[in-house]
Amino acid sequence: MKSLPLKIGAALLIIIACVGSYMFFGGDLDPQDKKEEDQDDWIRGAGRINILLLGTDSEIGNESRTDTIILASVDTEQKKLSFLSIPRDTRVNIPSYGDNRINAANHLGGVELVKETISKLLKVPIDYYVLTNFEGFIGIVDILGGVEIDVEQNMKCRVYDNVINLEKGIQRLDGEKALQYVRFRYDKLGDISRTQRQQKFLVALAKEMMQAKNVVKLPALIPQLQKTVETDLTLAQLLGLARDGNNYDLDNITVQTLPGNFATINGGSYWVVDMEKTPEVVLHVFAGQNKNIIDES
Repeated sequence: MKSLPLKIGAALLIIIACVGSYMFFGGDLDPQDKKEEDQDDWIRGAGRINILLLGTDSEIGNESRTDTIILASVDTEQKKLSFLSIPRDTRVNIPSYGDNRINAANHLGGVELVKETISKLLKVPIDYYVLTNFEGFIGIVDILGGVEIDVEQNMKCRVYDNVINLEKGIQRLDGEKALQYVRFRYDKLGDISRTQRQQKFLVALAKEMMQAKNVVKLPALIPQLQKTVETDLTLAQLLGLARDGNNYDLDNITVQTLPGNFATINGGSYWVVDMEKTPEVVLHVFAGQNKNIIDES
């Protein structure tokens, strides 16, 4: 079956809920999808599924640089979600291309090269991916009626294609304001603070989506997702996730950022991975699932 052409980790959670709601409200699958529906047992015995979440500001289909890189881990047995953010300026060895920033991998070789690079860095297998762009993010949030966020500081600056203008405090952000929030990186820690805001917003959006008042809105997200998100998860696999979606503990989502430090190398600014701390963080994020840690031998 051709992959279902469906922004960061929130897109994955919305996809799961949308598919489940679509079936609840009587949506039909095509004949091939119905055949595959019985194949969703893959999720029952897998234990843990790792999904790479990529965000770009370019149109889907272009092999552009990825500004948002998050490895999501779905524990299908304990019903828990974990997210590991990888700063876009992380210095990595890209197979066949050498040392570079991680956000260049998609431009050089597409999603498969991103998966290979991150898997080798973290010693963790990556099963699937979800890729989306910023414009689609705006529509998703607006359909849900916005998301409540405690904006931790005044955020005012000009970026290459827009203006960020947010006031400090608890507020409901519409799609445009939410995009400003997750893109802001003009503070002391730069991109690291931005990844933390993305994690914070991811959790808030997931909770917003699961509120009873928003359940009826979820089917309306399907056309938006079809235009702005792509994934190699099949519809049958998404159905398997959707059936378990309401059982996940959204109050105890694990969020971490790849440990490291800023450094200037050959005139370029990078996030250099702390290889002593990283294995501990990886084990924490992936809940000690040793069978999913790749053996280097």
